[in-house]
Amino acid sequence: MTAGSLTDGPALLHFDVTGFRTFSAKLRTLARLEALHRIGRFPRSLFPAETGAPKWAKALQAYDGMCAGASHREIGVALFGEKLVRDDWNGRSDYLHSQVRRLLAFARRMVDGGYKSLLQ
Repeated sequence: MTAGSLTDGPALLHFDVTGFRTFSAKLRTLARLEALHRIGRFPRSLFPAETGAPKWAKALQAYDGMCAGASHREIGVALFGEKLVRDDWNGRSDYLHSQVRRLLAFARRMVDGGYKSLLQ
């Protein structure tokens, strides 16, 4: 069991940097820890904008709609607007319906434990 705080005084840190798949993320974590120690806060420069966040938000919104009993079309209206869905939902391409299905599939994977991959 580990107890205490890094701010309580000297601490011996053990950090495993193994595996190339997560290597960059682990180095970023070390850089953030070093900056916190050096300047007493986390600098914004070490926390770039998350490019996947808009997709995650749409997927969560779609999933909430599905859980509330909304149809795919109703979810499409909530995500993309009434006009676009009215104009394109039953058009030559089913791109909007496909996008709703993909977002729901992504949300299901996230809810089923895939969210853990976002924390690496």
